[in-house]
Amino acid sequence: MKNYRTPFLLLLTLSAFIWAGCSATDSDNIERKPLISLKAKAPTTNIDRETPWNVGDKIGVSVIDANGGVFMNNIPFVTLDGEEIFTPVSEGSAQMPLNSTIDLRAYYPFQENVSQTVTVDASNGQNSFFTGTASRFNTANEQPQVNFNTLLAQININLRGDDKNVLAACQVRLKDINSKAEFDLNSFEFKDIREAADISTKQNGSRFTAYVIPQTLQNLQAVITLPAGNDSVVDLIALQRVESGKSYTHSVEIDAARHPINYQGWLETPLITNEQKASPTMRYVTHYFKDGTRTVRNYSMLYDTNLKMAYWVAYPLCNYYTRGSIGRTEKWDYDPEISTEEQACLYKGMSNGYDRGHQIPSADRQSNYEANCQTFYFTNMTPQVGKGMNQDIWAYLETAVRGWSSNLDTLYVVTGAMPTTKENSTVDPAKDNAGNRIAIPKYYFKALCHVNRTTGEARTIAFKLNNERYSHNNYMSCAMSVKDLEELTGFTFFPEIDEQYKASYDASYWPSTY
Repeated sequence: MKNYRTPFLLLLTLSAFIWAGCSATDSDNIERKPLISLKAKAPTTNIDRETPWNVGDKIGVSVIDANGGVFMNNIPFVTLDGEEIFTPVSEGSAQMPLNSTIDLRAYYPFQENVSQTVTVDASNGQNSFFTGTASRFNTANEQPQVNFNTLLAQININLRGDDKNVLAACQVRLKDINSKAEFDLNSFEFKDIREAADISTKQNGSRFTAYVIPQTLQNLQAVITLPAGNDSVVDLIALQRVESGKSYTHSVEIDAARHPINYQGWLETPLITNEQKASPTMRYVTHYFKDGTRTVRNYSMLYDTNLKMAYWVAYPLCNYYTRGSIGRTEKWDYDPEISTEEQACLYKGMSNGYDRGHQIPSADRQSNYEANCQTFYFTNMTPQVGKGMNQDIWAYLETAVRGWSSNLDTLYVVTGAMPTTKENSTVDPAKDNAGNRIAIPKYYFKALCHVNRTTGEARTIAFKLNNERYSHNNYMSCAMSVKDLEELTGFTFFPEIDEQYKASYDASYWPSTY
């Protein structure tokens, strides 16, 4: 392998065989055939290296006979040209039953005296660990091919900011993650995960990547060493299970002038510009709630204290949040993260008959009482037309979004409101319960994104609805690409995904429930 890659493991099997199910002597009466070579295809996605193999890379190979016994155990194979063809280190050492059907399994790097477990060490953050299969290979064929998939989880941290030189000069490591484990070759599960340590990352510009053993992270933190040499510890997630072969991306904003961490962004968080950060009326807030002993992210928002409304509210959506029977708590109240003087008073309805329109709906947070209460904060409300809008087409769209999320691991949602348009910069006011002015949005929007954690491919769609009474509930007639919504609003949505995934949308991926 290349020098910058530390050893990683390759594993392949069809099922959880008993490693010591039978010995080689059990097969002494079986006619043998040499296993001259095999083709080992390593993954080509989510693996941070230039080539899968290097000259001299060595794997350990075992043959499982038709009865499930170990016919050949841990024989070293090597690639002599750095390509996918592996041959036995010792000529004639690799045997398989003649005219029979077998299974192969292998791992990288080769280890002497391996019996039931192999040790996985991800402490430097750049290891990779693969599992693959060449199931039921018929020995009448000349050469088996084994295909591998990565088994570690990939964690990416993107630093965001205007000064690219500052970002490139930063260093990032993951804090206190279990970095070693024993992988059981019988059960094909990680066991005895241990030795929490900081994990280094590999840098590519402002993107930092580490590979970690699948586990539940109680509190994933990144330690960011800034150019001046001082460290900042940033909470990335309160609780998350990182799964084999999946990729997770988090963002952190760096202020190029002062070099402090300005705010934490997740995949759903739109880019916050320097102008917005410098504005004395802008507030960036993230709300969390308790679920037992866990602290869970609820939603984030960009709030304007002058207009007394949020430009957008961003949040993850999946079955964890929606499955439950909390109902509407109706806990209308001030947002504790923003001073009451900077919020509208909305214990009752607004002037002119407007609904108190939620940006993150109450029905999107049904699994936890506190989470639902937070959807009734006044900062989450805007003056929204009721009949024909909030109570009809907009409600149909919200229901559809929940339906789409129920079939996905996580759907990332940004719901927003715009008080002006390019054609009309006048802000129309309504009045809150205290007679204070609150901006009336001219239109609302939603931007949705789902990311395939294995391939990295993203699917997106956006919607834009005027704050007016509609005569129908066909929300798909208001669909557009996320890129078009970006041009309309000036916001950059889902900045961590490739631009190609925002340029268009596939309506068949978002089936209409109307």
